[in-house]
Amino acid sequence: MPEIVQDPGILQALRGAIGIKLQFQGIPVVLLPEKGDPIRKPSGGHDYGPPVPRQQQVFVVSRTTGFDGIEFSPNDDGKSRKRAYVMTGAYDAEVAIGDTFEDDEAEYTVDTVDNSSGYKTIAGVTGFLKEP
Repeated sequence: MPEIVQDPGILQALRGAIGIKLQFQGIPVVLLPEKGDPIRKPSGGHDYGPPVPRQQQVFVVSRTTGFDGIEFSPNDDGKSRKRAYVMTGAYDAEVAIGDTFEDDEAEYTVDTVDNSSGYKTIAGVTGFLKEP
């Protein structure tokens, strides 16, 4: 972490700035983890129970220029359109790789998570549009 962010006063100011950004640009998001809690099996292995949605959180979801295209399936001549997004949340946001959520436009999957700054959490997200 950069030395400047380790200063408690600056860290508090940065967290406050992110809070204002979330207040004005954020949307409520309920993330669904990829897997539920492990359930032990008598044989020693385990299965996963159904995932439990996380508490609603506020994120700013911004489209990037990373990619925006249509993919065609060679198997069934189907097509899907996907876009890249960045999700910005509070420093203590609860988000993990593989989490999903959806809105009217797309179904989203979290690909990367970075909460190392100490004042915000950033996640790279792929959105699969519902209407190609």
